[in-house]
Amino acid sequence: MTAPRYPCYHSENIEAVQIKRTIGQTLKTVEKAITILELFTREHPWMGVTEIANQLGLHKGTVHLILNTLRRSGYIVFNADTRKYGLGFKLRDLAERVSYRHDFRDLCLPRMVVLARDSAEDISLSIPIDNNWVIIAVAQGTQFVRQDIRLGRTLPLYCGAGGRCILAFMKAERTERLLEEAPLVAHTEHTIIDKTVLSASLAEIRRNRYAVGSEEYYRDAAAVSFPLFDRQQSILGSCTIHSTVSRMDAAFTRRLIALGSAASAEMNETLRGVG
Repeated sequence: MTAPRYPCYHSENIEAVQIKRTIGQTLKTVEKAITILELFTREHPWMGVTEIANQLGLHKGTVHLILNTLRRSGYIVFNADTRKYGLGFKLRDLAERVSYRHDFRDLCLPRMVVLARDSAEDISLSIPIDNNWVIIAVAQGTQFVRQDIRLGRTLPLYCGAGGRCILAFMKAERTERLLEEAPLVAHTEHTIIDKTVLSASLAEIRRNRYAVGSEEYYRDAAAVSFPLFDRQQSILGSCTIHSTVSRMDAAFTRRLIALGSAASAEMNETLRGVG
């Protein structure tokens, strides 16, 4: 009787099969990520994991994993209040590489780097998106103990110095509509959720031309923020110095206000010359 023949698998063939399988799985994941990004539109800028999973017929765990990967890279941002995701600023960065033009971030970043050096604190640049403020650029300081300031971080406009600094200089009707419609959620005992108190805070920011915040969203987080405008004096965003409650005593706060005021004045002068 002739012995049955079995295919002979050399180690090189096994490795090639494994490589092909890995590449195939990676390509499928990339395709899923692109499909998820393309779901977000002007009509539907924010979506949750369940909504995305249902539309694409994917497992929620798969969607959550892909979203978190895109979020770490800045292509997706997360709204902690609504638990929904939206497109990140990194996509705009890619689009502008195709057709370069003067950019808010490019104009401000050099002065932010100097401010980070002078203050030793992290500096962020933020813009308003819907009822949130989103960090689009960061210049790192040299302090050992620092806040977790990441590209794409999204917080409600009423929460934190950077958001309130933007909210204070928005058109009155938009600010009033937000105060009427948006729920003010307490993230810590220091979050401003009383609309009368918030209105008074915004008025003070307009008088001072800066905002100071302390532990409104994160423990031990403190910040000073400054408004940035276009040549028509419409609010573009805010430049924020991020520190800690333990460092920001009265004297250090005054120093940060002086440094930030000088830096934001230079940024605003630059921004007025564009367009």
